[in-house]
Amino acid sequence: MRLLFALLVLFVAAPFDAAAQVPITFRVQMDVQVDRGAFDPASDSVDLAGSFNDWGSPVTPLADPDGDLTYEVTLTGFTPGQSIEYKFRYNGTWDGTEEFPGPGNNRRYTVLPADNVITVWYNDEVPATGPPTAAFTGPRVLSEGGLAAFRDRSSGAVSRRSWTFEGGTPATSTDAEPVVRYTEPGLYDVALTVTGPEGEDTLVIEDYVEVRARDVSQLRWWNDTVFYEVFVRSFYDSDGDGIGDFRGLTEKLDYLNDGDPTTTDDLGITGLWLMPIHDSPSYHGYDVVDYRSVHPDYGTMEDFRAFLDAAHARGIRVVIDYVMNHSSTQHPWFRASAQNDPTYADFYRWSATDPGSNGPLGDPWHRAARGFYYGVFWSGMPDLNYEAQAVRDSIYAAADFWLDDIGVDGFRLDAVKYLVEEDGIAEDAPATFAVWNEFSTHIAETNPEAFTVCEAWSGTPYVVPYLTEGRLSTCFDFDLAGQILHAARTGDATGAIRQMQTVYDAYPHLQVATFLTNHDQERVMEQVSRDPSKARVAASFYLTLPGVPFVYYGEEIGMLGHKPDPDIRRPMQWSADTHASFSTRTPWHPLNSNYRAWNVDGQTDDEASLLSHYRRLVHARNASPALRRGAYFAAPASSGSVMAFVRETDDDAVLVLINASESAQSNVTVSLPPDTFAPGEWVVTDLLAPDAAQSFVTVLAENDVADLDLAGHEARVLRFLNPVNAEDEATQPRFALAAPYPNPATGQTRFDFYLEGSRETIAQVEVYDVLGRRVQTLVDSPLRPGSHSVVLDTHALAAGAYVVRLRHGAQQATQRFVVTR
Repeated sequence: MRLLFALLVLFVAAPFDAAAQVPITFRVQMDVQVDRGAFDPASDSVDLAGSFNDWGSPVTPLADPDGDLTYEVTLTGFTPGQSIEYKFRYNGTWDGTEEFPGPGNNRRYTVLPADNVITVWYNDEVPATGPPTAAFTGPRVLSEGGLAAFRDRSSGAVSRRSWTFEGGTPATSTDAEPVVRYTEPGLYDVALTVTGPEGEDTLVIEDYVEVRARDVSQLRWWNDTVFYEVFVRSFYDSDGDGIGDFRGLTEKLDYLNDGDPTTTDDLGITGLWLMPIHDSPSYHGYDVVDYRSVHPDYGTMEDFRAFLDAAHARGIRVVIDYVMNHSSTQHPWFRASAQNDPTYADFYRWSATDPGSNGPLGDPWHRAARGFYYGVFWSGMPDLNYEAQAVRDSIYAAADFWLDDIGVDGFRLDAVKYLVEEDGIAEDAPATFAVWNEFSTHIAETNPEAFTVCEAWSGTPYVVPYLTEGRLSTCFDFDLAGQILHAARTGDATGAIRQMQTVYDAYPHLQVATFLTNHDQERVMEQVSRDPSKARVAASFYLTLPGVPFVYYGEEIGMLGHKPDPDIRRPMQWSADTHASFSTRTPWHPLNSNYRAWNVDGQTDDEASLLSHYRRLVHARNASPALRRGAYFAAPASSGSVMAFVRETDDDAVLVLINASESAQSNVTVSLPPDTFAPGEWVVTDLLAPDAAQSFVTVLAENDVADLDLAGHEARVLRFLNPVNAEDEATQPRFALAAPYPNPATGQTRFDFYLEGSRETIAQVEVYDVLGRRVQTLVDSPLRPGSHSVVLDTHALAAGAYVVRLRHGAQQATQRFVVTR
């Protein structure tokens, strides 16, 4: 859960020991930036953003009273042993480089008992004087086809650089920051020679770059899924008691997905993440009282089962929040443990005295009658003791209950990095990783298709270990979300482009959860100055990028909400009068006067609305195997406002173009990966265009696409169909049968296919079981050349594997799919 919220609760409920607080002085030297003309002390400012000040909101400025270009600020409230992350900014915004110093996206520091002074050069750049010494940085691991950005980190006076990139394109460069593409898996050397007035130096690092092949074997059902995060309490009230409930959620499933893959007037959602639904004394539910219950405010277990059946019938998977790090103090386990009941005595961590150890939020020990108990977030949320086998057995058994007895499809796991404190390490301890290994192995035995998505609120390098060695399925990447929102706010896409490449290379293939904000963060519309056009840009980014996307409820209609937390968890705005029917028992704050401006009723029939844009994006993703499962290739654009990339599978390829700026971008050139599309004129369709009309794109011999025009904040998803025949200018789409969607299918699945030719002829679409027996004929009639779709109702089919075959004249194609129950 959001650290800032927990810090606020701790401050109110259990103030820190003032004696344990220590100050930190942050200093950043700006000399090089001034010399380069990148920073003007008379008009520019530098500030500090970190995990301890909500990443610079409000701004924490640094001062330079003596004019020596060393800016500093001293903050207090830190505790020895506390781990913090931080970085510096120009004028309250990232400049695209300081956010990426060293090995991670943020700088890290562990607080000392005294004398905490941090001094760094902005961007780690130091004055260039003396003999040159070669040094460089760059990504060490890439996916095949990836772009690697290198930076000259040499010291001394350098006037000339000479790079050599084994296996890269280009193979050599004289730039200070060359960008190189690697297309073949393997290990490659990098060499840099720097020359200056006082000499020359060469650095060669063997096997510096590792290019990894994409492992498509690990792709699973969630890679075909677009998730929607729901706070049941705030979604829809079915019985008029002023509280959202399971029956209300069931009533609104058609808004999310009407079960017909051929229609586009629903949102197209194929997965749901439900915030905590267990019994809890808090409105948000993150302090659980019973891991096998549902909250009585939301209905009964029978109501939940009915909802789950209705969701599954529409092909919607359901994962629930499973809060394993801590429970409520009202949980029977804790009450028994507080009484020193021998069965539960070790379910939580106890001490006769306050050990004085420090968590990420200060002293995590809280007083009770038995002694002091450990609770990293708040006194009302005691941490479970995973060193006790009985705790692990109980939590794993409750997970089995939800997967096996109830039938949910997986879990969203809260605060995964705090599970075990080991040797004073409160975050990312080795014992924490060991428990996640054990948990994942256990639930895989219960349901091999169970999905887990975790919240590890850290920089990308610290998140990735939660997905390695068979631990969890995927994790949210907060750094990428921040860069996408920054691009939407500022019109500068460079940071998002760089972070996307970092994410794509760092995570197991496509196993990253992409999002914009969640229930712990300022709503998107607040972060983009309530500008729906900027919200469309942000949506265009993350719903076309690699990964498993998550939409926070109301994001698609531009709901407002800022801190404190209840304000960002308000009722879903179905109409302008939604709030009047919801209970004041939920601690919402007074409404902003502009709050009612955006709702579902007002946007449903408006093709230009944010809701319509979300619908087009989600349905485009659902219809495109490339957007769901395709490889990612950055396509550098001539404009820094344009993010361009290719997504490609064996059967589908799209070029995504997003203009982050409000200004039109004309005559834009994008550089495609080599051999992606043959030079010449191609027939394309824009998957975001309402009529998906065909147009033409010319690929130049240099693998460039030139003379592209994009309106302000415009996004285009161009599906490449086939090259134009130079002799007769034919524009027929190639013969193909696309991968079924959804697959696996629980109620219906759709087959998209393309027919070549010049006249109407017989086409057949038939379904066979694994023994080769035909079980259904879907099409057997004359069809014109072009695009077609057919839907299969799978309710009458037994669970198992099937094959669909398309035949058209002498041509035929097949695809496999699975039916589940």
